[in-house]
Amino acid sequence: MAYGSRTLINNDVLQYLRPARLERATYGFEVRYSIQMSYERGNLPIFNVYESNGWMTGFEPATTRSTIWDSTAELHPPYIIKYEGIGRFCQLAGANQNCYTEYKMNLEAFILGSGGMMPLPNRHLTSVLLRREGDLFLFDCGEGTQVALRKLNLRWKKISAIFISHTHADHVTGLPGLLMLSSQVDRDDPLYIYGPPRIAEYIETSRRVLDMYINYEIVVKEITEPGILYSGDGFHVRTFPLRHTKPCYGYTMEEDIRPGEFHPEKAVALNVPRGPLWSRLQGGETVKSSDGKDITPLDVLGPPRSGRKFSFVTDTLAFPEIAREVAGSDLFVCEGMFEKELAADAKEKKHMTAVEAALLALAAGDVKKLSLIHYSPRYTEHNLKQLLKEAQAVFPQTVLSRDRAVFPIEFEE
Repeated sequence: MAYGSRTLINNDVLQYLRPARLERATYGFEVRYSIQMSYERGNLPIFNVYESNGWMTGFEPATTRSTIWDSTAELHPPYIIKYEGIGRFCQLAGANQNCYTEYKMNLEAFILGSGGMMPLPNRHLTSVLLRREGDLFLFDCGEGTQVALRKLNLRWKKISAIFISHTHADHVTGLPGLLMLSSQVDRDDPLYIYGPPRIAEYIETSRRVLDMYINYEIVVKEITEPGILYSGDGFHVRTFPLRHTKPCYGYTMEEDIRPGEFHPEKAVALNVPRGPLWSRLQGGETVKSSDGKDITPLDVLGPPRSGRKFSFVTDTLAFPEIAREVAGSDLFVCEGMFEKELAADAKEKKHMTAVEAALLALAAGDVKKLSLIHYSPRYTEHNLKQLLKEAQAVFPQTVLSRDRAVFPIEFEE
């Protein structure tokens, strides 16, 4: 439905906005691109996405699967699209000039299981999947992980890496099935698995005893010291030791610092022509203005902006170093296994209470949201409210991780 010169498009349109070549754009920078309507077939507009200042090229025309405009809508290309990631609305505005916008890569956490010790009918064992655009990362793989992946319709073959906290059964018993499942689909890329000592032995023994058919490469790396384990385009995963009854590790996924916001009006005032020079400025280069002056990124960009951070901690005593590692987390998923009345039991078993998790979030500083996880099976769904109440008294931005819950992790602008 059209509203004057501005039109909202639904998620169906996104299918043609993100072919493989789009993924090669420099995410996190100001990205400009345009859509031009070439012709109509019935009431379905046909689009051709063309190159706009060298960022993206070679897209094929594609049809939408639903009506975007009514037949009376008046459209004047070029149209500038503000793309904010899969699963979100984007906005199309009729315009007679180029427009600059920022590509915002989506980041979401899916709770595949939230229980500890033993699965319950509506509570699988602990597992969290992090999706950063097309890349998937799995943190722990408890029993029931496959079921949750299917219920959420997540593409498990796209999992790039699995990060295991420790080798107690309630955190790894989902691995054999997941490894076998991945052989049922076409997979060309290796699967990386990181974990404590003996994780390689567990995987190799499972493959041998179960006579697994594996038709892809599995790369297992055992953690020997804290630090960065895995790096990708604009992010890294770091590990740090925890204190449990056997070697155990926490993890953070943190994005790189983003360039500051681009200010087109400053570029215009400094006589920098629209086009590739604007992109080069956003990419960190110094360019020449039309009157021959050197223009630096500092002249047209705002201050650098932080990326997003996800932290995962479970099965440990609380101690100050955890707070330092998870500081600045947009989402901190942390064990809250017991209520405060059972603090002595928690300490004996080297677990945390919900209150202790909240105190860590408070001490860390700048944690946006704490999501409790790994609940004792003694707590029914109704009883979990007590854990939440106790944690929120210390850290109000606390929520409960529920099986199949989804937490979008947004940029702070």
